[in-house]
Amino acid sequence: MPSYNSFDKELLFVSLTSIDIKSVGVYFENNKSVNKYSRKQSKFACSFMNTNMGLFAISRHTVGSGSSGKVKVGKNVHTGDIVAVKIQLLNVNNVLDFVDNLDEPKILGQLGQLYAVTERWWCGVLPNEGWVNKHEQESKYRTKKYNFKFYIFSKFFEGITLFKYFENYAPTLEKILRIIIKVLEKLEMLNKQNIIHGDLSFSNILINKTPKGEIDINLIDFGLGGVLCNGIKKFPVIDYRFAKKSYVPPECDYTKVLYKVIPELVTFKTTGSLALQELYTINCLAREKYGFQTITSDLYSLGWGIYKYAGAQQDRTLRKLQRHTYIMNPFNREPLQLVTAKYKEQLINLTSKPLVYGLVYALNKASINDSSSCGSVDRRSRDGLSNSSNGISSDSLDDISSSIMPKYKIG
Repeated sequence: MPSYNSFDKELLFVSLTSIDIKSVGVYFENNKSVNKYSRKQSKFACSFMNTNMGLFAISRHTVGSGSSGKVKVGKNVHTGDIVAVKIQLLNVNNVLDFVDNLDEPKILGQLGQLYAVTERWWCGVLPNEGWVNKHEQESKYRTKKYNFKFYIFSKFFEGITLFKYFENYAPTLEKILRIIIKVLEKLEMLNKQNIIHGDLSFSNILINKTPKGEIDINLIDFGLGGVLCNGIKKFPVIDYRFAKKSYVPPECDYTKVLYKVIPELVTFKTTGSLALQELYTINCLAREKYGFQTITSDLYSLGWGIYKYAGAQQDRTLRKLQRHTYIMNPFNREPLQLVTAKYKEQLINLTSKPLVYGLVYALNKASINDSSSCGSVDRRSRDGLSNSSNGISSDSLDDISSSIMPKYKIG
């Protein structure tokens, strides 16, 4: 079963030989002060990075980009593992302060997805020099210069984003429910480790199909994620302003915290030490113009995506389910386990309907056969469920059975 990716990643490195890799090792041995051997220098098809965990080749193929950098395909030349290489452009005064406050490598390490990290400083001598982000979409930032590059080598996941999936496919309600449940199960795995994703747009959720044709969901880009402390994490963007057109939760806006969340907490959640601790923490952050995130913040972003891309605007069932997560005050949202249970319940109700209709159809058909020798039969009874919206239109019981237990495949 082919994946949604349209290129063979191994072909990106097929020209590299063991002799080439050995010569790269010699280069780094002779140049211990550098950690990059570029394509322009080596004349190889790839660049190379020497990290704390060994040597990696980096292809020219970019699989993702944004305001802070890009993601390329890499390969661990020692193990042969294909990796994702996130390259962030930053302006940093003290690298130790930056690394200590960077949560993404810690999260990836905790999840068992991290291979290595390394960094590079701009070595130019002229003032106002630095790297520029070639993938920046906003014109006012395209000429901005950066003095620091941070590289994260992590597990590479197959698939396309949920954004592209819903843009190019028209899945049934059953498929949509199965996809959302898989996303919720991934969030449950994070929550068990006290981790939040923090940036759960549909561009950061990959969907793929396993060799058996089943749904495979993975979350990528934990740049705004982190580990909760007393149920709270500071939103790292200062002075962020909430907008309904954005998937970013309202609690990330410090003004929403000051004038909506805190007043409601004072009114309705004045009991319990945890509520008091939450109130104190989010108030301190808001006074510094920072919003916050909780275990339910990812649920808001997911609900926004379901409404925007998955069809909740048109489908009443999805809209009803989406409302459990798409709630302004984070402390009024349903717990993740309850939300997951509601989606699973709806899926069970949806997939059990063909069984009921199939039994009715079989009984109707048997009744028609028994009475066929007694003259005419009412047309509505004779047609049974042949025009049912559930798609059970065949006279074959085998076909009815296959409709009851469909083999699920994406797309």
